[in-house]
Amino acid sequence: MPQGAPFDFMPSDRLKKIVNRLKSDYFIAFASGRAKRHVLHLIEFFEFESENVISAGTEILDAKNNKITWSECNPKTALEHVSEILKVVEYQIATPQQDSKHHDFSASQLKKEFNDETTAVYVMGMLPEEAEVLASKLEHQDLSIINMHHYKSYELRDIHITSRKASKEHAVNELLKRQGISKENTIVIGDGENDLALFKAAGFKVAMGNSAPVLKAEADLIIGDVKDDGLAEYLESLI
Repeated sequence: MPQGAPFDFMPSDRLKKIVNRLKSDYFIAFASGRAKRHVLHLIEFFEFESENVISAGTEILDAKNNKITWSECNPKTALEHVSEILKVVEYQIATPQQDSKHHDFSASQLKKEFNDETTAVYVMGMLPEEAEVLASKLEHQDLSIINMHHYKSYELRDIHITSRKASKEHAVNELLKRQGISKENTIVIGDGENDLALFKAAGFKVAMGNSAPVLKAEADLIIGDVKDDGLAEYLESLI
């Protein structure tokens, strides 16, 4: 049961309780667009020991051993293309491979930061019209470009840049293969545009009440809002 990680605040004790109760009957993991340094608090909170999808679907993290066990990096030529486009912008830019103490870097630092281990590039905090133009410029045969709402504000946009071979769909498929679980027996839960790829990996698709409209349109079920503990309420219904 992979789920997106719609937690811009700490999840409730109610959610923690039901997640831990379901672990005996379900394989539970999260599939987050965020880098490792931004999901460790969730792993600790939920006491996860399973593998989880992180970094916009470009990495699988073994929570128990705190190790990346699968990754898909951006092709070098594609990164050169991205670097050329981004060198003239003034937005926040980050990659999952940055040190946890390293702040978002500027476009002038791109060549130094991009390397053979770069799995994803995040461009953050744009106005919708700016994001649309930039996403168009970034298009490349080897890249997947996701234009989605900003992680803290629906009024701003973020762009996630990954290899075409890496998405939440690719990573969840790998996770299910490792666990011996079929797509038909998989439930996924999401709330953002980047969860459209997640939806392709499951037999049953659930959208949070606060989800982007495009995701709700693809869902088999729409549940309560995150702030109203809609996820906990839905998981309790599975007992």
